[in-house]
Amino acid sequence: MAEADSKRKAGARRQRGDSLRSMLLVAFFLVAVIPVGLLAFWTQRSAYEKELDEVSERHLLLAKNLSHALDRYARDVEAVFQLSIAAMNGGTTIDGGVARLLVEMGFEHDCIVDERGRPVSIILNVENREGYYTPAEISELQATAKAADGDVVFTGVRANWAGQPKLVVVRQLDDGRTALGVLGMNYLLRLQKEIAFGERGHSAIVDQFGRVLAHPNESWRLEMKDISAILPVARMVAGETGVETFYSPAMEADMIAGFTSVDRTGWGVMVPQPIRELERHANQVQMASLLIGALGLLAALALAWVLARHLARPIETVAAVAREVEGGNAEARVEGLPQPTPREIRSLSEAFNRMLGEMQQSGEQLRIKAYEADQASRAKSRFLANMSHELRTPLSAIIGFADIMVDRLLGPVGKDGAYEEHARSIRTAGQHLLQLVDQILLLTRSEAGRLELHVEETDVAESIGFAIAMVAPMARDRGVELVDETTGTLPALWSDTGKLRQVIINLLSNAVKFTEAGGRVRVKAAPGAGDWPVIISIADTGIGIASDDMEKVLSPFGQAADSYDRRHGGMGLGLPLTRELVTLLGGEFELRSRPGEGTVALVRLPLAAPLDTVSDGPAATNAAD
Repeated sequence: MAEADSKRKAGARRQRGDSLRSMLLVAFFLVAVIPVGLLAFWTQRSAYEKELDEVSERHLLLAKNLSHALDRYARDVEAVFQLSIAAMNGGTTIDGGVARLLVEMGFEHDCIVDERGRPVSIILNVENREGYYTPAEISELQATAKAADGDVVFTGVRANWAGQPKLVVVRQLDDGRTALGVLGMNYLLRLQKEIAFGERGHSAIVDQFGRVLAHPNESWRLEMKDISAILPVARMVAGETGVETFYSPAMEADMIAGFTSVDRTGWGVMVPQPIRELERHANQVQMASLLIGALGLLAALALAWVLARHLARPIETVAAVAREVEGGNAEARVEGLPQPTPREIRSLSEAFNRMLGEMQQSGEQLRIKAYEADQASRAKSRFLANMSHELRTPLSAIIGFADIMVDRLLGPVGKDGAYEEHARSIRTAGQHLLQLVDQILLLTRSEAGRLELHVEETDVAESIGFAIAMVAPMARDRGVELVDETTGTLPALWSDTGKLRQVIINLLSNAVKFTEAGGRVRVKAAPGAGDWPVIISIADTGIGIASDDMEKVLSPFGQAADSYDRRHGGMGLGLPLTRELVTLLGGEFELRSRPGEGTVALVRLPLAAPLDTVSDGPAATNAAD
């Protein structure tokens, strides 16, 4: 019977191995055959798309480089034009060097006209003729310059007196006159002709209205043809940058072009190429891919059987161990890999075994650490609770004796009142220590999950008044104004009155403590909305808290900085305890602050405290009240 089971298991293992080998063999075969079957379509499309991507990137880069060159040229033109204006405005003999600069930049004419359009100063007149502009042109150019409000403007392309395409640079002067400069097209034509590639790849430049400035089609250039209807040109005129396909009437072919614009002048720059050139190159790639694919198919078929047999058996062995571990056998390990087994799979099995051992060891260590951490937490809580109770006993005695002395229950203390003052100091110090102990005890109860609520109908305005009365002496002693800005009718809450009072007292005390003399602490309760029908805000004009210290001051025993500790004292329990109490009440606590500007504490309260924290009696509130 045992031998039959062994044979059945061995047969199952062989069946699983044969199935995996078959799958690998089929996979290798399909990986080789399917690409060859689809290669004609795939290679052409992928090669074409790759060619499109490369051309798009290259053409767009060319267009951007050309636009940068045009932008630099426009800046130089503007600088020389401004220099010529300064020379013509100088009222001195015009330096011939300025005229030479204008000629080098392509200017043919440069002058200043008065408000009536009459030339009052001419620095350059290459054609040596009068009447370079018609009155209508001058009026139009003056209007363009006036609209620019003193900036230099490049107009769109226009014909000069001889019918040749030219650009005009204009600027209105402060005295109402207008500077006019006629700019030739030689530099733009030279830049355009420098970019030529493939059979019919080229560049084209248009003005800000889509009219041709430089183009391989000379008739279009001389005609200053408006080609703004062409899609990439329309996008250039709109200030866009990108790649677009379109039909070119000039080339009578579908084109792909990278395009951009020159920000300073609004000119458009386009670098197009016929798409059929890309298709021709993609077809060549397709033929090469078919040949390589056929050779690869033969090699793949030869290797498929060998690799399938070589890989399947050791992989199945490792997989079987993984299944055992998944089933709960933490002692399972990979052993006895079949021969031959690739070195990588042997390394994988060894690493897998090490990982299983480390996981088993780590699990034990985690369980030990968790137990130790739990014991340490319990010991800390017990220590704090014991310490608090031990401190309360002598403190209660100190306060009791001080009360006897202050109230003179045993007769006069002293004629000069010195003992009475000392007794008050003892009582004050004792009450302060008792408050700290109460806070520590309350924090301990909170960490232990032992805080409970004594829920009753709670008047928020009355609780604020009670807290203000408790903190008012401290505020008077520090010279801080304490203002209650609560107005209107507040809804009654079903909450713990004692803990709500403690929250407000903690926040008011903290605000007064960190506000310098002459400052102000404002407390306000107002109706809210949604889940928070009541919102209490306490704002001070104190020293504030840096954003990096915000989380620290909300941690137990945490304060913002050492200098604060020395100046203001305290153990850093007020804000953490307040946040714990607000959370216990089912509310939300938020602190907003900026150094030197003060702090705002917000307490958002629900209509009723959570039911799972409610106690049957008032005993649970003793530590808080």
